[in-house]
Amino acid sequence: YYSTTQNDTNATSVSVGNNLSYQLTGLVASTTYYISVSASNSIGEGSKCTEINGATEAVVPGASTGLQITVTTATTLDLSWSAPANNGGASITGYTLYYSTTENDTNATSVSVGNNLSYQLTDLAAGTIYYISVTATNSIGEGSKCTEINGATTTVAPSAPTGLQIIATTSTTLDLSWSAPANNGGDSITGYTLYYSTTQNDTNATSVSVGNNLSYQLT
Repeated sequence: YYSTTQNDTNATSVSVGNNLSYQLTGLVASTTYYISVSASNSIGEGSKCTEINGATEAVVPGASTGLQITVTTATTLDLSWSAPANNGGASITGYTLYYSTTENDTNATSVSVGNNLSYQLTDLAAGTIYYISVTATNSIGEGSKCTEINGATTTVAPSAPTGLQIIATTSTTLDLSWSAPANNGGDSITGYTLYYSTTQNDTNATSVSVGNNLSYQLT
């Protein structure tokens, strides 16, 4: 007979045959159980022995639940989640987030976020999908990752093109070339616009759309 309540008249019973030892299974981690045993013969069941008690050991916690992205920007993702339904029989001491641009990445970046249920990932790339999971830790160790989720940072305007140069000149033309921006803002470049003037830093410079090309001849 066993129960989590002392002297429980409705304790769970299990017949163990004519054996002098038995393993109780399916118990809850870090929980005290009250146990007694009785013997039976052809006449019937005898009285229970003096009840004893013992506790199961704690284990690592289960997976956290409800991981979600609550706010997105071009470089950040705000996340929240819930504590595991099963803490393994010991208090949760902290959480670890794992994130990567690759799905199910065994080498995902990890960040310890303390004993909090929300966190903001920062310094991310714009317009990029991130795959994210979280684990809970107790005094025994780190539990399993929750189901991985994914979400994308927002796109922004691209950074400035680089390497603008004049490659050929005539009396009436200038041939120009340049390189694509180092950062496309998380989206494909759709075109370039040239600005030219006879005045330095002219806010009213003439503009010309040159399509998605990396060279152009001003005429």
